[in-house]
This record gives sequence, structure tokens and C-alpha cells, in this order.
Amino acid sequence: RLALDGVFETTVEVRTEPSVVPRLQFWQRPMPLVIAGLVVAVGASLAAWAFFGGGIQPSTKRFTLTLPDSDRLPGGSGDMLALSRDGQTLVYRAARGGALQLFRRPVDQFEATPMQATENGGAPFFSPDGNWVGFVANGSLLKVALAGGPSQTLAALPTGLRGADWGTDDVIVLGLTQGLMQIPAAGGEPTPLFTPDDQRRSWYPQIVADGDAVLFTLTDGTPDTGELHLLTLETGEHRTLVPNAAKGRVLDTGHLVFVRSGALWAVPFDGDRLDIAGTPAPVVEGVRVEGGGAVQYALSDDGSLVYIPGDSSVASGSRILGLVARSGRAERLDIPPNQYISPRLSPDGSRLAVQTDGDQAVIWTYDLSGASAIQRLAVDGNNFRPIWAPDGERIAFASDRNGPISLYWQSADGSGVAEQLTVAEEGTAHWPEAWSPDGQTLVYKVERATSGRWHSNSNEMDLWSLSLENREESQVFAAEPYPILELGGTFSPDGQWLAYTVRDETRSFEIWAQPFPPTGERRRISQERGVMPLWTRDGQELFYRPVSGLGGARQTLNGIGVSTTPSLTFGTEQQVPIGDFLSFGFYRSFDVMPDGERFLVVLSAEQTGTVQAPRSQLHVVLNWFEELKERIPVP
Repeated sequence: RLALDGVFETTVEVRTEPSVVPRLQFWQRPMPLVIAGLVVAVGASLAAWAFFGGGIQPSTKRFTLTLPDSDRLPGGSGDMLALSRDGQTLVYRAARGGALQLFRRPVDQFEATPMQATENGGAPFFSPDGNWVGFVANGSLLKVALAGGPSQTLAALPTGLRGADWGTDDVIVLGLTQGLMQIPAAGGEPTPLFTPDDQRRSWYPQIVADGDAVLFTLTDGTPDTGELHLLTLETGEHRTLVPNAAKGRVLDTGHLVFVRSGALWAVPFDGDRLDIAGTPAPVVEGVRVEGGGAVQYALSDDGSLVYIPGDSSVASGSRILGLVARSGRAERLDIPPNQYISPRLSPDGSRLAVQTDGDQAVIWTYDLSGASAIQRLAVDGNNFRPIWAPDGERIAFASDRNGPISLYWQSADGSGVAEQLTVAEEGTAHWPEAWSPDGQTLVYKVERATSGRWHSNSNEMDLWSLSLENREESQVFAAEPYPILELGGTFSPDGQWLAYTVRDETRSFEIWAQPFPPTGERRRISQERGVMPLWTRDGQELFYRPVSGLGGARQTLNGIGVSTTPSLTFGTEQQVPIGDFLSFGFYRSFDVMPDGERFLVVLSAEQTGTVQAPRSQLHVVLNWFEELKERIPVP
């Protein structure tokens, strides 16, 4: 009897008869695998994958790979999956003990093993023969032999990598923020292949038509706003194939597949005309899409599909708030599920304010004692991003009640009327970021459209400060020329420093700090990429999200020891083991209790009561092409 840990949903019985190939029968509930009365104990669901890889080709079957407690698929961290073309090896990015690296999992083995020399690696992709894995780490493109050995640096990348395809001619096509580029697999200087004439990005290339064309996603970085384009290499012309789509792949079955609205879609594809030949339809639900646009699925030529399951609570808006201890144990707050976003704790940690999204943006307050139900703070207009004044008596927020989104504040108990603090110009918005500890200065973000349309991924963002003693004269705090962005500020408890997020010219996000008031000095704090910093109340630690995923994404948290006396000093960043939580757009979706031991976060509605953070999982579909051909027939 072969126990499959209750994870593998389909179980196999093999009955042998003289001169007859073993017959496979399948059940949809866990049952034992009986082989000639021999009892075998195997503690891994991947045994089924290895069994099916032995030459007997069954119909389409699904199972789940659950990572061990020590491993975590990080949220918002770009591409995490690669599958060799023969379907024999899976490579994925995971954190083990807080350290990110690549792991390899052959189909004939039960365990995943860390890949040497892939620390901080991401965006993996295979060579055509499956012997090499390309990846990006610390701003460089590298490759490493699947069999092991040191990694080889191929080139420094101008921006982060979002998809790559290694051609049979040993040329790699890269999907980068500023366009498609190509580079020899042996290394060298990347050369432009396609540069868009607007601010959109060229992601997820696939070499098609025997190397004569490239399929890619042209996008502003937001899920479901991209378009699948086909670039003809000889002429340089490109045309749209499918709108509202991401990460397309042309298959040998005569299909084009892509992701839309968190599902995998398919449409017949004419390989001669290089165009779709039918109407797209969804074929696999629940594929994870990060807020920054990363799409988490991989396909092999033999028909295997692997994907990270998406969080249905993100799409449905069914989320909860929870307090998570440093051990990772989460306690759900006793309030109804809603589209929670941007939670903030009062200075004494007894109350919270939180925004919900939907047809209207609403701000709510709640007493953590549970003595009363959750209360609505403001009524007029759409109201966003609450932050508590240091005395806990008022809440500042952004609102569009009188036109462009401007700053307001109101009594925290909801009494009285909201008072307007700033007046935003047309085409701009003001977003509250942080109060100085003395309550006299409010730092806020000024956001402006730069491309003729309002979109956060391409807007200009700067930090300004408003003095309550002189509200008529706001001051610039940090405003480097576009495309550099400044956002997400937080004051040190002594009020001497402001830590904030900087997006540089390469669209890489980092945590920096400046004295307050500004003196011109500036210090980088994050060793890796990070966004949305937050100081503890005692000023001894700074938290931030370690990766720049921008929404609908599961996130983790990093912490770094800091001191501002007699000068700003800080230590080495470490992962805070609180598990995954949800994050949305340019919002900080976490806060810390005054004791620094528990964190207020947004969680999936499926997580109830007092439970450990869920283990990371991968879904595997074997022989998926057969199912695809039945559901979407090719003319």
C-alpha cells in the first residue's frame, strides 16, 4: 500500500495478468496502490509523477505538491516556475529559512533540492536540451548547469527580467521593462530586439515560427490590461493577437494559451497564418497572478502543466484581518470578511482603521476588544488610506468628495465633519503617508499622470510635507525627476529620520532614509529590493516588504535592526517568519502592534480561527494536452 499523504487526489490500482499490460483504474478519492501484495510506504505526492513518467501514458490527472514547512513560495516576487521541455524537471523559487534560492525537483525523485549558486535567484528558464537553467539574481543574468556547479554570469541587466526564452540557436530572448532584448547563451551585451513607442513593457517572450517571430505580452504591468503581440523579426513589425491577456504560449497542439482574470484560457491557433482561429475560452481556473503582473504557470512539450494556485479571496474581495505573531500563528479578528486594504493600528494598539474597496472606497474603525461592531468613519465620496494622528484623536485620509483626491482629517470616533487639509490640482492626487511623532507635520505623496492617462505604474510620485502651523505652504521632501519615484514614508519614533520607498531609473524598488527636515543626506537601508517601510514604536527595528510585487499578491516581511542615536546605523536584514499575507497596489497592507511582536495583516478569507499560515502548494496536471484538445477542438 502506497500512502500519498491525502494530497494526491487520484490513486492508482495496478492489476497484472499474463501477457497483459498493467491496467490502470482511477478513483477520485484517496485509495491504496496495491502491487502484487507488496506493501511500500512513500511519504511524497511526487511519487505519482515519477510513476506516470515511466512510459505508461494515462489520461489527464491532477495532484498537488505541498512544500515542506521549511519552504515558502514568496509573494510578489516575479516569476517562480520553470519546467523543462521534456517535462522531467521542475525548477521553482522558494525561501528556506528566510533565504531565497532556486530548487530543482526531478520527476523521478521525491524531494526538491537547493540548486548551488542560485542565492536570490528568480525568473528561471530552461535551455532547449534541459541541461541548463537561466535565471536572474542581484541585477545580473546568469545560468547554471542542472547537474550542479558554479553559476556563470551572462550579462548585467538594465531592469528586472520578466520572462525569457532560450532558442535552439543558443540565443536567449529577454522580456524587460524597456523592451525585448536578445543575448547569446554564452554571454555578452544584450542587444535591443523590440522597443515599444510608449511606456508599456514587453514581457514573456516565446520564440515561434522556427525562430522567425516572437510572441510577447505588451503591458503596463497591471494584470488583465496586457495584449499578446506577435513580432516578425525580419521586418520588425508587430500586431495584436489577443487583448486583455498575459503570458501567451503557442503549443504544438495547435493552440494559443494565455492568462486572463486569474484563469488559463485557450484558443485555436493557425501556425501558417500565425493568428488565432477561434474564440478564446477558459480551461483552468485559479492560476496565481501577482499584482506586479507576474504569471505563475509553466508548460512542457510533453503536455505537463504546473501552476501556483491563485487566491480566490483576492478576486472575490473576501478577505479578513488578522493579528499574526512572529512565530507565524495568526488570530482572525471577529469582523465580517470584506475587501480590506490598508489597515492601520491606533498609537496605543487598541483600535484599527481600515479601507475597503468596491463600488465605493470606505474607511472603517474597530475596537480590538470587540466591545462594538465595526463602524464606518466617513460617508461622503470615496475615502482612502487612513492614518492615525499620534494622539489617537483624529484620522487623516484621502478623499475625492470635493474633486481631485485631497487630504482630510476627522475625529476618530466619527463625530463632527471632515476638515480639508490640502487642495490637489487637476490631474494630481494627494495620499497621506505618515505623521511626525509630535503631530505637527503630515508627510504625503503627490501623484501625477505622466502618460496622458491615470495609471499608478506609470505616474509620477513625490513626497511632500504639510505643517499644521502653516497649511498654506507645503514643502517638497523628496522629488527626484521622473522616472524616479518616492513613496511609502514612515517616521522614526524620535522624528529625526523618514524612511521611504524609492523606485530608481531601472524600476527597482529600494528603502532609503533621509533626515527630517531634509539636509541633503540620504542612506540606503535595504540590502535587497524592498517597499513600504514601517518603524517599530521603540525605533529599534524597521520592517518592509522584501519584493516589489504590487498587488493581489501574497507577501512576506523583512526586518532590520536600526538605531538613530547618535547617527543612523542598521544591521543585516532578516525575514520575519509571520507567513504570507495579502498586499494591494501602492498600499502598505500591514501594521505592527506597539510591542513589536504582533502584526496586523490582510489574510485570505479561507484562513479562520487561530491557525498556522498555510503551506505553499503547486498544482500539477499530467497529460494536460489531451484534456485541452477535447475542450478546445482544433479545426
